[in-house]
Amino acid sequence: MFSTPYIAGKTIDVPPSALSEVFNPANQRPFARIFMAKAEHMRAAIDAADAAKASWAATPPAERERRKDPALQPLFYRPKGAGRPTKKDRRTLGKIGGLF
Repeated sequence: MFSTPYIAGKTIDVPPSALSEVFNPANQRPFARIFMAKAEHMRAAIDAADAAKASWAATPPAERERRKDPALQPLFYRPKGAGRPTKKDRRTLGKIGGLF
């Protein structure tokens, strides 16, 4: 598993040397590769966030919700009659709650 890093809404090139394996502590097997950002990446991300702050603050809450990751939308919005979230859904929401 590898997720593409973005800064200011654009993908950034990641050389293989900037990736590090993540190991499952239960079996010591690698299960993901993550990008190990350098100082210049951190500075660019902080600058991009600072530049977007005023615009994002002026965005109405309903619009902010619409712009969130579309892959997460099924976890937050259920069609009428879909019933209550399952235990699995609630566990997933608990894990990602700190992202927002």
